[in-house]
Amino acid sequence: MSDTNELLDSPIGQTTIKPIFSNTPSSPFPERGIVCGYSIYRSARYLRRSLDSISDYADLILFLNGRTTNQPVSRDDKTEKVVSMAASKYDPEKTGKPSKFMLYNLDVITEVEKYNLFFSLIRPNNYFFMIEPNEIVIGDVKKGFDIIRNSPEKEVFWVRYEDADEAYYPKIIKIKEGLHYPSYKSKIQYASTILDKDSSTFVSRFDYLNPKDTDGFVSEFKIRKL
Repeated sequence: MSDTNELLDSPIGQTTIKPIFSNTPSSPFPERGIVCGYSIYRSARYLRRSLDSISDYADLILFLNGRTTNQPVSRDDKTEKVVSMAASKYDPEKTGKPSKFMLYNLDVITEVEKYNLFFSLIRPNNYFFMIEPNEIVIGDVKKGFDIIRNSPEKEVFWVRYEDADEAYYPKIIKIKEGLHYPSYKSKIQYASTILDKDSSTFVSRFDYLNPKDTDGFVSEFKIRKL
């Protein structure tokens, strides 16, 4: 059996990572998949609820686990155990299908470096759903994800937060070669803007209702902050 994953590229350069859960697919993943990406560190409090809201519908759940340089050291809260328990539902030996879960333990790196790893790992033409451990998805997630998979011409999908009135956020983006967050030295704030390979703005979190013609909206589900 192969331990490769058709949604991911590997290796990812100089950063030291250790795969904890690797896929052993009995059949390949679809060419256009949706990868839900979590940046985690001592994130157990709400993580299981978040995973329960989305795991049945995503093609892969990708975790980057580790402290960043701006985070204080905190006590182990069994985050990896939460991931392991959620992953057990999709054990290939039980389901006969590929496992949906992959977790990497990281050395201490900057927040920018950590988030840019998602762009290095997820292969172009797959969709990256940027979700936080304290967020759950409510509504018809299956229908929304099916719309995304069937709209390969769309580069970004905008999703509402439950309490955000008319504001939509670019939460689901199509991976293209060279996407990255700016470094701390850039005049553009990395937390709100993703750049393309030419360092031009690909999408800004604060564009709200200003999508491009190649973008789309997801109204079938919303995001709830816990």
